[in-house]
Amino acid sequence: LFEWSCIVVIACVSEHVIHHFPIYISTFLYIISVILIGTRLHALAVLLHEATHHRIVKNKKINDFIGELFLAWPLLTTLHSYRHNHLAHHRHTNTDKDPDWIRRVDDQDHKFPKSRQEFFKTAFLYACGIKTFEEVKKAITMNKANPPPQTVKNLRSIMYLMVLGLSIYSGLSHVLVLYWLIPIFTSFILIMYIRGIAEHYGSMEYEHELNQTRHTNATWYEKILFAPNNVHYHLDHHLYPGVPFYNLPKLHALLMQDAHYRNNAHI
Repeated sequence: LFEWSCIVVIACVSEHVIHHFPIYISTFLYIISVILIGTRLHALAVLLHEATHHRIVKNKKINDFIGELFLAWPLLTTLHSYRHNHLAHHRHTNTDKDPDWIRRVDDQDHKFPKSRQEFFKTAFLYACGIKTFEEVKKAITMNKANPPPQTVKNLRSIMYLMVLGLSIYSGLSHVLVLYWLIPIFTSFILIMYIRGIAEHYGSMEYEHELNQTRHTNATWYEKILFAPNNVHYHLDHHLYPGVPFYNLPKLHALLMQDAHYRNNAHI
């Protein structure tokens, strides 16, 4: 509710400014809106990750209903396909059986070290949506490899048609483009790229369980931009995927009391 409310409020404020302020002000605010909506879409993606581990609610059917309708489908994917992919990632982290690793192992965007100029050039291509086509192809491949049940497919199509029809009927179809599709294909994609690097790429040792991924001590603004809902406690999550996101700080504090973790974890 919080994340969706943020998206709606940001879109409403931007629409108001667009219609009542000079173009240079409205354009600047729209760009800020796209960035902020991208951060909240990413927050929904992190909650989708929680649903994947059955951590939204205890009832699995309700968990999956919420995960599909309010988290996965708005991000143009399905909980079913993502779960199949993500649980394999947990079982076979950074190996040839890890679907995330296979998709990225030969990807130059994820090869490090990079010069600062090279990294910002890559980030710019993500931010402008130029890299979106590649990411969409990878998502389609993932969904085809692990197709959801036909019932999920049908309900998802009905939801999309209803949203599209209501937006056209109400004269708000431009809102879908400006505050849903454009943020998904620009700022959201960029944030996912940076978060992915922070979790599994760039000067990682890959020698044992405690340096297959990393914990990041995120600042307050990094938590807003790249690490909502405690997603930066990624190493702790890999060790104990059954712990819900709101308890990860407590888990990390307990783990830091252990000398083996403290001396070997990639932080």
